[in-house]
Formats: sequence, C-alpha cells, structure tokens
Amino acid sequence: MGDDKSIVEAARVSFNNDKIEYEKNRDEKLISYLLKNKHSSPFEHVVFKFHVNAPLFVARQWMRHRTFSYNEISRRYTSENLEFYIPKYYRKQSADNKQASDGKVEENWSTVLDEEVRIHIEKSVSLYEEMINKGVAREQSRIVLPQTMYTHTHTHTPCVPCNT
Repeated sequence: MGDDKSIVEAARVSFNNDKIEYEKNRDEKLISYLLKNKHSSPFEHVVFKFHVNAPLFVARQWMRHRTFSYNEISRRYTSENLEFYIPKYYRKQSADNKQASDGKVEENWSTVLDEEVRIHIEKSVSLYEEMINKGVAREQSRIVLPQTMYTHTHTHTPCVPCNT
C-alpha cells in the first residue's frame, strides 16, 4: 500500500536520491501541484483496494473501463447472434484441489446434465426475448442470460511511453 510519501517519492525520482527528507508542507504543495497540472503518473504508485459486490454485467463494464482497453459486443445494444458454450463432457471436482478437476463425470449423468443445461439455456433465452418483446430495456433483460453465453471482443494494450 502507498501513501502521500509514495506519491512524493515517485514525483521526485528524477533526483536519484533515496534519502529525500519529507517535509509535510513542501510535500503537500507538490501533491497539489501534481493534481492541478494533471501530472497523474505519481499517483499510480499508491495502491487502493476496494471490495465490490456487483452483478457480473456491472463488474464487467467496470473492468472494461478501468483495466485494459477492449470493446465487447454488448447486449445493451443487440439481441442478435446469441451463442452458448456447452462442454463436450463434464469434469469432476478434484477432492484435494479446489482449483482443479479430476476426471470425467459418469457418462449417464453427463447426458442428463447436457440436456438440463440445454433446457436452462432455452428457458433463459425465451425469458430474455419475452422481456424485450414486453418493452423491458435490453440492459435489464440481459440479466437472465446465462454465463455460458459467448462474447466477442476486440482487445488492445495501450502503449505507455517510456520516460528515459
């Protein structure tokens, strides 16, 4: 985690002096100057942590605008070409590793699951279309679409100039 001193150190890095003494008034003036003149990079040396509880579609938009740059098909603007992922087979949860799978679910149960997943998707799409037909905004109607839905994105990483 950082603090005002982290910002001041980042701003004064060009002095190449690790033994800069901190003076409250001088440092506050520097921080005010940085803010006023939109010198934002020293502020990136402070880490902020937030715990957020939000629906997936809200969190996705937040990430889209605050992490890296990507454009994604939005169900706010289109209801066309809905595609869904259905696995070829279902895997068992590992007994000793919460982050891993371990083998396949038995074939008979996998067939039942496959049919249940397809029914769930069909019901979700049907409800989505009904909501739209009844005049509910797409941005709200999309909440019933399952996570198995594919998305299409275009991604790029911003070029950050090197300060040498």
